[in-house]
Amino acid sequence: MTKSEIFKSAHKLAKETVSNFQTYRLAFSSALKLVYSEPKEKTEEEILFIWVKASCDCANGAISSEERTRINSELRKKYGRLATRNIKNYPSLVQYRKDNLPA
Repeated sequence: MTKSEIFKSAHKLAKETVSNFQTYRLAFSSALKLVYSEPKEKTEEEILFIWVKASCDCANGAISSEERTRINSELRKKYGRLATRNIKNYPSLVQYRKDNLPA
């Protein structure tokens, strides 16, 4: 969520709840705090990192293949096909995988 989107969302919420406050300023301040406290959406790279880490952990014996399958299944359920995209667009993920997979 960009700052512009955050402020638009906070203004909309403040307009809806201004009658509960003494001033619009207080309503907006409260709405802004609420919007900022909402959980942030994960970026594509963060989602793919979870997938890569599970693969590396499984290859290194840190987690079972069943656990890796469960993680992949949850990622697909929550994020769709995004969880199985190619990581070549993210050099940091390629490097992480290279550094953490057994030779």
